[in-house]
Amino acid sequence: MSSTDEELRRELESFAEGPGPPGTHSDAGDPLGTVLRRARLRRRWRFAVIGVVASSSLLLAGLAFVSLSDRAEPSQSRRAHIVAPAQEPGPYTDRFYVVDPKNYSMTSQVLALSRKTGEVVRSYPAGYDPALALSPDGRTLYIASADPDVRVPGQNVEGLKDTLAVVDSETGAIRQTVELRSRVLHAALASTSTMTMSTDGRLLYYAQVGNGSEGERSFSVGTFDTVREVMLPQSAEIDQCGDSDLFALEGRELAVLCSATNDLRVVELADDGSAASVEVVEIENVPDDRTDSNGNFLDLGALAGGAVSPDASTFYAVSQNGKIFVIDLGSGEITSSHQLDLPKARVIDYGRVALLSSGAQLAMGSGRFDDYEYDSDEIVVVDTSKWSQQAPILTTRDFWSIETGPGGSQLWALGKESSTIQIVDPSQDDEIRVVKGIGESPELGQAPLLGTR
Repeated sequence: MSSTDEELRRELESFAEGPGPPGTHSDAGDPLGTVLRRARLRRRWRFAVIGVVASSSLLLAGLAFVSLSDRAEPSQSRRAHIVAPAQEPGPYTDRFYVVDPKNYSMTSQVLALSRKTGEVVRSYPAGYDPALALSPDGRTLYIASADPDVRVPGQNVEGLKDTLAVVDSETGAIRQTVELRSRVLHAALASTSTMTMSTDGRLLYYAQVGNGSEGERSFSVGTFDTVREVMLPQSAEIDQCGDSDLFALEGRELAVLCSATNDLRVVELADDGSAASVEVVEIENVPDDRTDSNGNFLDLGALAGGAVSPDASTFYAVSQNGKIFVIDLGSGEITSSHQLDLPKARVIDYGRVALLSSGAQLAMGSGRFDDYEYDSDEIVVVDTSKWSQQAPILTTRDFWSIETGPGGSQLWALGKESSTIQIVDPSQDDEIRVVKGIGESPELGQAPLLGTR
């Protein structure tokens, strides 16, 4: 065994001992293509557990459809119910970070905003198509971006140089750069982030796409170990997933919401970064026969987005026509479903789902579907205990994404066309402040985990 192999073996053995301290689709930038891509056969509920080690076998278990009036009792989850790191909020958590791709020019930036004022207090330069993840305490930024001027054949579908910069949030100093393999890149209009951080801050996950067999795309998740500062050698395959939204659970588990297959996958990583197991909850594509002004079927029963509860025991999946599926992550069962009261002309826009840090309120961005407007102009909020729906909160400006703001009790809605952030307090059913001058095209944002607890 070479010295390099021996070092890698020691890294993986150490990783297995437990947590340490604290692609592109050619039409990925086409919103209509994104919607139409989601057309698929309607399926019955089912729950599958797929073991991907050599000795694994395939297990299938039927799952009956749960109506609005029927609620199954959640089974005992094997996951711990407390997932927050054992760290205290500090000055680094008192910010909100915004990804500004500058209308997908060759350079971009990440902006740090003050929690108190919402104004920009610092910027961090980046390259083409940036993505962002944060350490739980906000001390470190992980900024991925590509360099269109440097070709690296085989690194990703486009053959662009793509790197992850590990940045000190206070000084802006780049502590490390790491080459990324096959990261999903967008031509424009990213609705969800391609990266997320584990709750203990140790593992960074990022969505990958590659060239599979017979000309089809292959989908997977890559992992960077932030403690050992090494990319894990293997990827976790998420076959036929399509556009994906990543959600960290606990330890080496993450949830992946897949648009092409309309399902949720709970992935547990092996020591080398491959998938040790994948649990699949298939979600009904809710029948919806609405068409656009040209008579095109829009498949509005497909998934719009989701959110995971603070204790990582429950996942909320939301369809574009406003059906919410409540999934017990311990059993993989859909325990209940709830239909929003939406006007006929409205849908829940793709990627616009946020859960307040208390877990008591689920918020969704809503817009009109019939005029190809993909910016939202109102927020729908529901109580996750009573499943009562508040009156919609109208925003003064359209917004492209909606996030849980610093402190965890407010919603921050980003307007990429107006370069604004609208700060909304759901408890008051009102927009309380509009902050202008947020970069050129603010697209996605997030607060450090400890800053939302």
